[in-house]
Amino acid sequence: MKLEALETALGNPKLTMLFYKSMKDYREIEEVFKEKFKEYSFYNEIEFKSSKYKDLEYFEKNFFSIFFISIFNKIGFEKEKVQRYGMIFHALRVIITAADNILDNEEKGSCILKIEANPVLKNILLIIMSDIIMGSEIKNNKSMKKIVETLYGIARGESISALKESENYPSSDFIREKIHKNIGGELLGIAFDIPANEEEKLKDKIMNYREGITLIGEALQALDDMTDVREDIEGNKANLMTSIILEKKRISYKEFKEKGKHTIDYYKDEYVLLIEEAVNKALNGFKIMEENLYPVNKKQGEAILKLMFKLRGLENEWDIYRKIKNGGT
Repeated sequence: MKLEALETALGNPKLTMLFYKSMKDYREIEEVFKEKFKEYSFYNEIEFKSSKYKDLEYFEKNFFSIFFISIFNKIGFEKEKVQRYGMIFHALRVIITAADNILDNEEKGSCILKIEANPVLKNILLIIMSDIIMGSEIKNNKSMKKIVETLYGIARGESISALKESENYPSSDFIREKIHKNIGGELLGIAFDIPANEEEKLKDKIMNYREGITLIGEALQALDDMTDVREDIEGNKANLMTSIILEKKRISYKEFKEKGKHTIDYYKDEYVLLIEEAVNKALNGFKIMEENLYPVNKKQGEAILKLMFKLRGLENEWDIYRKIKNGGT
């Protein structure tokens, strides 16, 4: 990736250099993680996808991990600690992805097993192997317990998102507070649990960064709900976009489903409302980070958000936001 292209996108030389350094740091972390897998006789049957990516593709596919490493660097952790906390997060990333794969009967993620076997068994193997690595990097039981508590919250948020025939459709406030705070916010915030527990002198600063990151995670989950309306109807899951439409249009979920029209073309006002809400929440997260000396202001926060929208295939939604900001509709 050319530094000039990244600087043009972010509009800040300091932020550009921080991201670029952090990308290289994360590549090193993945290589160390990969080396630890060499202990297994079936190492050659493990595919490490990130090793194949050139810088631009690597940056896009690992954006949040690189973002977290950039925060570790900005906090001032020594290289050894950046690598250790990055290793813990990377192992967690593999574990969470593999667990998601089991639920969805898939095989995705930064590493997969190429052996001919049941996908569930292959994902369980990856969870066990990654858990061993994570455990070797965590120094005390209190830290491990905190990770388990956060994982429970994420799992709880996921479980209560399942709709039940006997219940009314969840309110938008319920979805924000009970579901998105967990499956969106805590899913990102978990990267800071171990550092916050083990770095007593820096705990307040780390927790401030964690607060900012969780707001960004909640905002991105709201954006995901905009693109997943039809999928969540089919999967019988609660969706914030759907809930807002039901509340604003005063229609039942049954009526909404029967209409078969779920896109922005039919509910533009509601979609615009959620786009504004998500962007403002994310910008509040960046503001907290700026207050803790991360090199980002509102303009640069918007530049990062624009990239996040792009990575989610939401270029049209970003254009809508820009028009709103400029006084259009």
